[in-house]
Amino acid sequence: MSHLYLRILTGTSAILVQAVSTLAGQQCPKGTQFSLHENGMPSGIGVLRYLGDSASLKIESSDGIGSIIWGAGLAANGLVNQISMRVPQVSEVNHLIPGRSFEGVFAPGVLKSKFSRSGQPARVLNAPSKEGAMPFGEDSPLIIDLILRRVRILGGNTVRIPVNMIDENSYQAELIYTRQRSDSATFTIGAKKYGIHLDTDGSLTGADMPSGFVIVKRKCVD
Repeated sequence: MSHLYLRILTGTSAILVQAVSTLAGQQCPKGTQFSLHENGMPSGIGVLRYLGDSASLKIESSDGIGSIIWGAGLAANGLVNQISMRVPQVSEVNHLIPGRSFEGVFAPGVLKSKFSRSGQPARVLNAPSKEGAMPFGEDSPLIIDLILRRVRILGGNTVRIPVNMIDENSYQAELIYTRQRSDSATFTIGAKKYGIHLDTDGSLTGADMPSGFVIVKRKCVD
C-alpha cells in the first residue's frame, strides 16, 4: 500500500523523483521545483517549500488537470508531529480520486490517523509508533526530504530510523539510511532498497524508486 497516494496522482506504480531539497529553505528560500517521471514520461511537477515550523508540497499532474497537496508540521530535532495529504475536489479526472485525504498526528507511542473520502465515513486509526518515528511513503518527495533532514541532524553514514508507513494500516518498520558515496545513499526497508541521490551536504537531488528512473536538474523557485 505504500504507493497508494502516488497512484491517486498518476494511476501507475512507483516512479523516481529527482529534485533539490533544502534544510529549512537554506538553498532555495522560495521553494524547490522538481519533476516526477514514470516509464520515461513526465507525470507531475511539484514545488516543495519550508516555512517556519511547517513544510508543504503541491504536485500538479503533467496534464494540468489534477493535483495533490502534502503538508507537514516540523518538530524539534528534525522530527515531524503532523503529516497530511489531500486531493482537492476540483481534481475530478480519470486517474484522481477527488476529496480523498489523509491526516496523521504523532503523539507519544501512537500515530493518530484519519482517512477520508467524499461521500464515505472517515476511517480513524490509532497505530503504535516508536519514539522518534517518522512517516514514510515513497510516493512523496516531501517525506523523503524530511527523512534526509532527520538523518542530517542525527549524523552518521548509517542511521536507523523507525517509521510508520503512510497507508491505511500505518504499520511500523525500520528504515536504514546508508551513505554510499558523496552523492548517493540508500534507504532500506525490509527487502526494499531505494537509491537516493544527494548533494554534497546530504540534501536530496533524486530518489530511485523500484520501478522507475529519471534525472532532472535542480531548480529553485523564483
